[in-house]
Amino acid sequence: DKPADTYKNGTICTSVESVQTISRKNSFPRNSIVAAGAVVENKGKYSSLLHNICALVKIAVEEDKEYFSVKLEGSGSGDVLSGDIAITMESDLAVSVVKGSSSVTLTRDGGISAANYYLCVLPGTVTSPVLTYYRKDGSYVSMQYSGNVQFYSGKITDLSSLGGSWVEVEGVQAGELESENISKD
Repeated sequence: DKPADTYKNGTICTSVESVQTISRKNSFPRNSIVAAGAVVENKGKYSSLLHNICALVKIAVEEDKEYFSVKLEGSGSGDVLSGDIAITMESDLAVSVVKGSSSVTLTRDGGISAANYYLCVLPGTVTSPVLTYYRKDGSYVSMQYSGNVQFYSGKITDLSSLGGSWVEVEGVQAGELESENISKD
């Protein structure tokens, strides 16, 4: 369960969820944090001041593929994509990670099939990110990017249009799962 969002002494405490669910294709996750704001006064007039908090990551699923979930994770020890955060808005916006996770998993009722999908992640550099596509039968394939990726607040990073290359680093087919289970008994 997501912890309750709080506001105390000028600090918003909330989270970027490590498991994000979408309701339909070509959409953003429910409960994704996009902006934080404050009401500001200038010479007796009030207005809202909004700041983007998260970065968005676009994942394209090919036409003939269908998955149960897709997981994005960093391979570096300091990579943080999701977690509990504290946001302060004194003179500038400051976001600090209270408790972070190196991964974000996307799910959808009815499965993930041919379309574009978006993940909400914390901004920052991720070391050689890995995308793992999971099927309902338990099989999966993992692809690793050849370099580091920078995610920027308020920007969409399209993983399919990065300048480097994605290499398959791991995968298990449904038949291999059955033979692994037999050999473990």
